[in-house]
Amino acid sequence: MSKKEKKEDILKGREIELSYIRKVGNYENNEVENELVFFLPVGCFWARTLGGCYHCGFQDIINKITRKYYCNLVEIVKVEYKKYLDVNIKRVFFYVGGSFFEIKDEVQNEILSFIGAQGTVRDIYIESRYEFITRENIQRLKFLLQAKNLVVAIGLETYSEKIRNEVLTKGISNNNFELAMYILKSENVKALVYIFIKPPIKNISDKKAYEDVLKSLEFVVERGVSFVELKSGCIMYNTKAYKLYKTGQYTPLNLWTVNKLLIEANERYKNIPIRLGVFNEIFSSIDVPKGCILCDEFLKEKLQLYRETMDYKVLTKYTTCYCSII
Repeated sequence: MSKKEKKEDILKGREIELSYIRKVGNYENNEVENELVFFLPVGCFWARTLGGCYHCGFQDIINKITRKYYCNLVEIVKVEYKKYLDVNIKRVFFYVGGSFFEIKDEVQNEILSFIGAQGTVRDIYIESRYEFITRENIQRLKFLLQAKNLVVAIGLETYSEKIRNEVLTKGISNNNFELAMYILKSENVKALVYIFIKPPIKNISDKKAYEDVLKSLEFVVERGVSFVELKSGCIMYNTKAYKLYKTGQYTPLNLWTVNKLLIEANERYKNIPIRLGVFNEIFSSIDVPKGCILCDEFLKEKLQLYRETMDYKVLTKYTTCYCSII
């Protein structure tokens, strides 16, 4: 019996959510649009070979999934997409826990040819480390998608090489990032850059995290980024960040910090759409950004409304809670 036969088919097991609809605002008109997120358990070579990023526990989860399940990526996409035939899907986002380009070329081709043929889909988002952003790779995907818009997401996380590589252990220099941006811009492909709010540094304050994000925004805007997504400092098992959290040397963000950052960022960079990542995406975190018992639900509702409209005017400009000082 082959390894393939011994494993359960992930599509039949259904213990894992392989797709879901995320409501994301259209930054041009603030209308709510449907973004279909696929979770494809591919993983990350950086995590497999060099231990991965300080704050990320996805490779451990993906290892457990792939040991148990047989995952036909093309079938996952086709079967999951058919669940949403009655939904007006404008964007598709492929989350793989690593780089989309780590999927075999022929499988990438089949997946994107299928998605490219779907009439309502306008934008296709993939994630990639800089190593895979080559002119050859980008041109191949553009050819497969034809009239669709390709967006490549890069996890830069911060302007600071010291924090990025010594704390987060990303293994990405500013020169690496700038070369990837040059290739994307020369191929007329948009770049979405992740900025991590509050990296897991011992006893880091929200004030320091706030200041670092503003510097990071300035850095990526100067280098021609098309979109930014702010990612929060959530806590996942089996990460180095979890060790700091357990000893009380790291606490997740205050939601007022996120609220204030979004207002400041939108007022500074009116032409750059700034997305906000959700606090629990695909897999649950141990701890996430929060307010106090008086404001937590109120702020979560405001932040979700921002995600769905991309209109920062829905946020709370004047803080009224005792826990709001950063």
